Amino acid sequence: MTAALNVRNGLDLALEKKWPVSVAFTASLLAIWQIAGAAGGLPAYIETPSSIASGIRTLASDGELWKLLAPSLKRSFTGFVIGSSLGVLLGLLTGINRSAEEFLELPVSFTYPLPKIALFPALAIIFGFNDGTRIIVIALACFYPAYLNANLGTRSIDPAFVQLAKNTEASRVRTFFQVIVPAALPRIFTGLQISLG
Repeated sequence: MTAALNVRNGLDLALEKKWPVSVAFTASLLAIWQIAGAAGGLPAYIETPSSIASGIRTLASDGELWKLLAPSLKRSFTGFVIGSSLGVLLGLLTGINRSAEEFLELPVSFTYPLPKIALFPALAIIFGFNDGTRIIVIALACFYPAYLNANLGTRSIDPAFVQLAKNTEASRVRTFFQVIVPAALPRIFTGLQISLG
């Protein structure tokens, strides 16, 4: 009775802390994948987890892994910095300026639902099939979460904060940097987190 109660308490604790369940589920999937591959139940083009790990270890020891990863990481980082920076800046601008929001509302609403990777063929025809085109697609994918969250974060600020800044005769620049930006930071970081993904 006591042992069963301890097991149940342990399971409840594991479910309450979600990471053990995630780790167990991932380990189970990897084990099933490995067993299916070893038994010959997978197509020839699907490698087992152990052969993938062995290949990564071989590439890492030869120094080839970094050579293969570096260009992709450079493109991803460049696209993230360009897209998210532009998104945050325009999101803050449209959050405090109604005219700018009206100007950008239609193009953003029209292009947001499109899968950004679907634009790659059209962009490749215009700019060529090169790193620049890939960076543009990554930047576009990072722009929208950063823009929408920065805009929402700016527009959802309690007006009392802005009014308090006006009452203390703070300049618009000071109000922007000391009131609006800090209040919008939680949403801005949420947008950056989504963009980074």
